[in-house]
Amino acid sequence: TSYIDLYLIHWPGKAKAAPDAGEHEEGRHGSWRALEEAKASGVLRHIGVSNFNSRQLERLAAVATVVPEVNQVELHPYFPQDELTETCARLE
Repeated sequence: TSYIDLYLIHWPGKAKAAPDAGEHEEGRHGSWRALEEAKASGVLRHIGVSNFNSRQLERLAAVATVVPEVNQVELHPYFPQDELTETCARLE
């Protein structure tokens, strides 16, 4: 095939930056724009994220042309992440 079926941004932060640094959001948005362009060109079929929380997803969705199709996270009966699940359903 001449395309990648699914490509994810693995982690919502920048290495060695302070937790509240604006660099994280700038990096997420810049990376997402690059994925949107690759999807538009046909190189990627689906794009998504991994380990994003509700706030990060909502902020990304506010500037995105394409909403993430996947948010790969840990989710099971002992860690249901109800708020995140609700956010994902609302952004679909």
